[in-house]
Amino acid sequence: MAAWPPWPVFGALHLVDVGPDTNRNTGRQLEKHTDIFRMLVREAMRALPPQAWPTDDLRKIVELMEDARASGIVITTEEGEPLGIVTERDITRRAAFRLPGSTPAKDIMTAPVTTTQVNEYLYHAIAVMRRNNLRHMPVVDSSGILIGMLNLHDALGMASKTLMTQIDHLTREDSIDGLTQVKAAQIELADQLFRKGVPAPEIQSLLSHINLDIYRRVTVLNLAAMKAEGLGDPPVDFAVIVMGSGGRGESFLFPDQDNGFIIEDYPDEKHAEIDGWFIDLAGRLTRDMDRIGFEVCKGFVMA
Repeated sequence: MAAWPPWPVFGALHLVDVGPDTNRNTGRQLEKHTDIFRMLVREAMRALPPQAWPTDDLRKIVELMEDARASGIVITTEEGEPLGIVTERDITRRAAFRLPGSTPAKDIMTAPVTTTQVNEYLYHAIAVMRRNNLRHMPVVDSSGILIGMLNLHDALGMASKTLMTQIDHLTREDSIDGLTQVKAAQIELADQLFRKGVPAPEIQSLLSHINLDIYRRVTVLNLAAMKAEGLGDPPVDFAVIVMGSGGRGESFLFPDQDNGFIIEDYPDEKHAEIDGWFIDLAGRLTRDMDRIGFEVCKGFVMA
């Protein structure tokens, strides 16, 4: 597949004003309960971290970390693709007083290294770091090239402790069962926000945002499944659109489906081949969304 938008799901999401002036201070305070679910990794990551090659020795690794006052250094290819990571913990646990300074980085780094994309949702990255006990996670662009570092302390500073349970519940594994649990977790989240006095339009906007993320994850799951079955990547670029209440950012807890595809132009003689591929994807997408909890549209406004 050629370059396509990093987020295959689009909708006319917008933030709704919290209401009259008498509520504005409360609204600004309570926005923190929902803002974390809209932030991207790029908003919390640090600048490009120190880098080294697998053949660089331990002595050089330590010097680089000391010069940059960094707690971690990423081991990359010459092109900048992350191969592993060496942190202060690696130095103290694996290297200090045990290995000679000539030991190459490849012998002490943690590999393979877990990375996150710059346009990933921050709360997804937080969940990955918490579940894998990671304090640092390299950030890569869409080509897999290192462009920054996410520090768990920084990320958690943007999300209060009261949101950690919700983050864990809303980032289940990328499977139909896992996403069904995410859909169910929306009910608890909406109830908690309502009890905290968050305005209903703000809750609706957040629910819509999470629903769009579910669309994205189901689309990615099915793209991977079709490729694994030998059907290949999408024959042309495309995007999934969500319309109706979801597109307006006004979803309730149990919206039905209202979706479609925007497909890049292609020659008329390829209609049979290309239309068939997208009809297959559409069937899988709408089937899985129904299983997760988004009922099929009775008016058949679906991909």
